[in-house]
Amino acid sequence: MKSFITTIILLIATLVSLHAQEVTDDSTITFGNDGQHHITYNADGIHLKLAGMILKFGSKDNSTQPQHIPQYPLQQPQFKSISPFGFAEVGVNLMVNAKYALYTPEEAAMMRLGNAKSIYMSVNLYSRSIRLNQSGSFTMDYGAQFTMENYRFNGPYSMKYEGGMMRPVKLEDSVTRSKLLLEYISLPTMFTWSYNHKFFVSCGLSIDILLWHSLMYQKPMVIDRVEPVTVEPIQFSGVLHFGTDKVYGFINYGLTDVFTYNTGPTCRRFSAGIGFYL
Repeated sequence: MKSFITTIILLIATLVSLHAQEVTDDSTITFGNDGQHHITYNADGIHLKLAGMILKFGSKDNSTQPQHIPQYPLQQPQFKSISPFGFAEVGVNLMVNAKYALYTPEEAAMMRLGNAKSIYMSVNLYSRSIRLNQSGSFTMDYGAQFTMENYRFNGPYSMKYEGGMMRPVKLEDSVTRSKLLLEYISLPTMFTWSYNHKFFVSCGLSIDILLWHSLMYQKPMVIDRVEPVTVEPIQFSGVLHFGTDKVYGFINYGLTDVFTYNTGPTCRRFSAGIGFYL
């Protein structure tokens, strides 16, 4: 124990004394009963030999001169995902799973909505992605869209509110176009998987809040509107998007009926088309 304390004291004394002077040759201090312990100081540093073990403490230059340690900026993992919401979407609408239990076959034929001329349009207002894994290939996406849906009648027909429900109306043969117009603010939440940040598949749910609705028909140079229309003010849709970082396809399927219960036909909204990015 005394030998260990003596060694420490000698080491400290050596460091203090040599720190204040330049040393060009080896300086050695020998201690211990049999001279087996050494402290050597030279240009290479301090060497302590104690009980057969050699400890090196570095050179004087390294211990007294500050060293420049290169600084490297922290590399943050790159997060680049594909949003399932493009700038705009365009497609076609249909009313599917339609049932006309409240109407005669003749009335049902007049009330059929949706054909190739029924146009769907949507504009993205806001969107955001939340990364769900380190690489960003799996995200949760939500946003807000303005959606306009036109459902064309298959002929000069329309509807009117009568007796607590929507009834079919035969229009003049001069009517060139008749449709049901629905406008929504859609709030979709979707889960997106992307491959190599080039291809993606996304699915989720959308809350569709009705902003405006109207039955419209066009005579030559004249547009008439018919209200009210018993459309549900809040509806839900399943949403599927798939494509690339340039263009994608979409499918929307209504999970709730369009018309208020027992006021119109039982039917669901369906739309499909393409979306694109700017």
